[in-house]
Amino acid sequence: MEWLAIKKKAAGIISPVINSERQICLYPDNGYIQLESDENSKKEILLCGKYKFYKDAFIKANNYFESLDFENLEWVIIDEAGLLELNNEGLQDSVKKASIKFAEEKTKFNLLIIVRDNLVEKIIKKYFLGKCVVINKEDLKDLT
Repeated sequence: MEWLAIKKKAAGIISPVINSERQICLYPDNGYIQLESDENSKKEILLCGKYKFYKDAFIKANNYFESLDFENLEWVIIDEAGLLELNNEGLQDSVKKASIKFAEEKTKFNLLIIVRDNLVEKIIKKYFLGKCVVINKEDLKDLT
């Protein structure tokens, strides 16, 4: 989020932990949605390892992402693509749309997808991101 704060034409979905709770931030609107389910929730959840996520949080995030004006952006970010997306859940719709838009020849935006180290190759393969450059978190400061 600190890196994004200095970008003028950036938008996307960020998943910060705020007060020990996982959230989804709809950037730059800064609308926050609680992502991680509490123990007594009656809402529909998605399980991912030890985590329980609200399904409707992903639906809202994907709807937000669908509304982005890619033509006027320099950076599009998705935090993160992982096991849920590999199983066609979570932010699947957003990652799919972004990867398709990014592959278009007229694309002007840079796409930044946060992926855990052990899933990078699977995400690249699933979303046909062969022309991507893989960087570490430490290299983020060098992106312009």
